[in-house]
Amino acid sequence: MKVRMIHGIHSKEGNHNMTRLLTYLQEAMPGAKVELWEYGFLGFWQARWRNTRIARQLDLDCRIQREREPEIWITHSNGAAIAYLAVKNHGTPVNMIININPALDRWLTPGVRRVEVIHSDQDRWVDLSQWLPFHVWGDQGKVGYKGKMENTISHNASKIGGRMAYGGHCELFDSVRVKDWAYFFANRIDESRLVL
Repeated sequence: MKVRMIHGIHSKEGNHNMTRLLTYLQEAMPGAKVELWEYGFLGFWQARWRNTRIARQLDLDCRIQREREPEIWITHSNGAAIAYLAVKNHGTPVNMIININPALDRWLTPGVRRVEVIHSDQDRWVDLSQWLPFHVWGDQGKVGYKGKMENTISHNASKIGGRMAYGGHCELFDSVRVKDWAYFFANRIDESRLVL
């Protein structure tokens, strides 16, 4: 199994956050190939113009590197928009996607077998992103997926309780909870094998 992690727009912070999660995910899934897929730094406005091209590159990389085992994506923020565009525009073959605080419209979800959305009530960044006109960005990272596709379920991190609970856009990656979330993801991915 391959787990491909896709960061948000600010490469330095995004890579740092996803790398922290990657370390614990490798520990939680010792048999999986876990890697960070990088596309570099994007500013807020650049995402509007470059996400489609980046989604195409993600699709090409996946097809070139495709193995016979399942591929899972874990995204954060703008990574969810890129993943959505790769699947929608190019039919990228992915078995499951986990979106962490996605900067994606609340009504959109990739057309793959299983999608899980982690959102939090105080995510102000994705709340702001919904005002970017004519773009797939939205407030899904704050409110969860609201569409009717049955392939997608949402988890409200603000209501989970215990040390896994958080409110803001990047708080899942805080040292107090990132390991617990890595094991949660590993468990959800393992369960998904039944329906892949």
